[in-house]
Amino acid sequence: MLQLASLLQQACSDYQQYLDSILRPAMAELETDIDSGQAKLHRVFGANLFIALVYDSIKWSSLLLRILAIR
Repeated sequence: MLQLASLLQQACSDYQQYLDSILRPAMAELETDIDSGQAKLHRVFGANLFIALVYDSIKWSSLLLRILAIR
């Protein structure tokens, strides 16, 4: 169980780093572009891709942790 807790802690740490270094700055930049009317369609699609990646990562990480917890 200690190994599972360590894996969970690392996953949370990695996710926090992703939020801080990639997702939040990208979203802030996109929001600025939207507010100024300068948003390009490919940037909006890129933001959607980032959000989908985060969702999928959380979904599959959660599933993996549940499987590991059962064992």
